[in-house]
Amino acid sequence: MIDINGLLPIGSVIKIKDYKQPVMIIKINTTNEADYYGVEHPIGYDNSEKIIKFMMNDIEKVFFIGRIDKKVEIDLVKKTIKKKIGKEQ
Repeated sequence: MIDINGLLPIGSVIKIKDYKQPVMIIKINTTNEADYYGVEHPIGYDNSEKIIKFMMNDIEKVFFIGRIDKKVEIDLVKKTIKKKIGKEQ
């Protein structure tokens, strides 16, 4: 596991535990089911059965960080705070 201070943006390409292929983040989730949804990279979305659900602590390596602008940065901060508050309750 690597130390990530906050959530990674959509488009980030990472390596997750117990998975050979790099994974690209396609959705950020704030429920307890999974922190992220992803697809194999460079294959992309093939069908809904190949969506990979994983938690932040499953990330072993970050190959690429997706595009961040002010709006994305604000959204990521809000989602990170919401997730941290949810874990404390």
